[in-house]
Amino acid sequence: MAFVEKHNVVTLRADWTHESKEIDQALEKFNSISIPLTVIFPAEAPDRPIILRDVYTKSALLQSLKQATESEGAAARQANRNETVLK
Repeated sequence: MAFVEKHNVVTLRADWTHESKEIDQALEKFNSISIPLTVIFPAEAPDRPIILRDVYTKSALLQSLKQATESEGAAARQANRNETVLK
């Protein structure tokens, strides 16, 4: 969370407790049949998302977040941190 807050990363959490058409579409879009699915959209290259599937380590997540935010000025252009939940 410290990295997310420091770099003003905008988060979206999709809760699939009860099936959702929007979540089904997102899973299909990213060719995933399993959850969790983590998709990171770099501010400088949102058309080239970084995808983490299934279970991953904290260091793998942090490495992917660093990769997404390392371009110059990326953090400055991101919106203030907030979280949206899809249900």
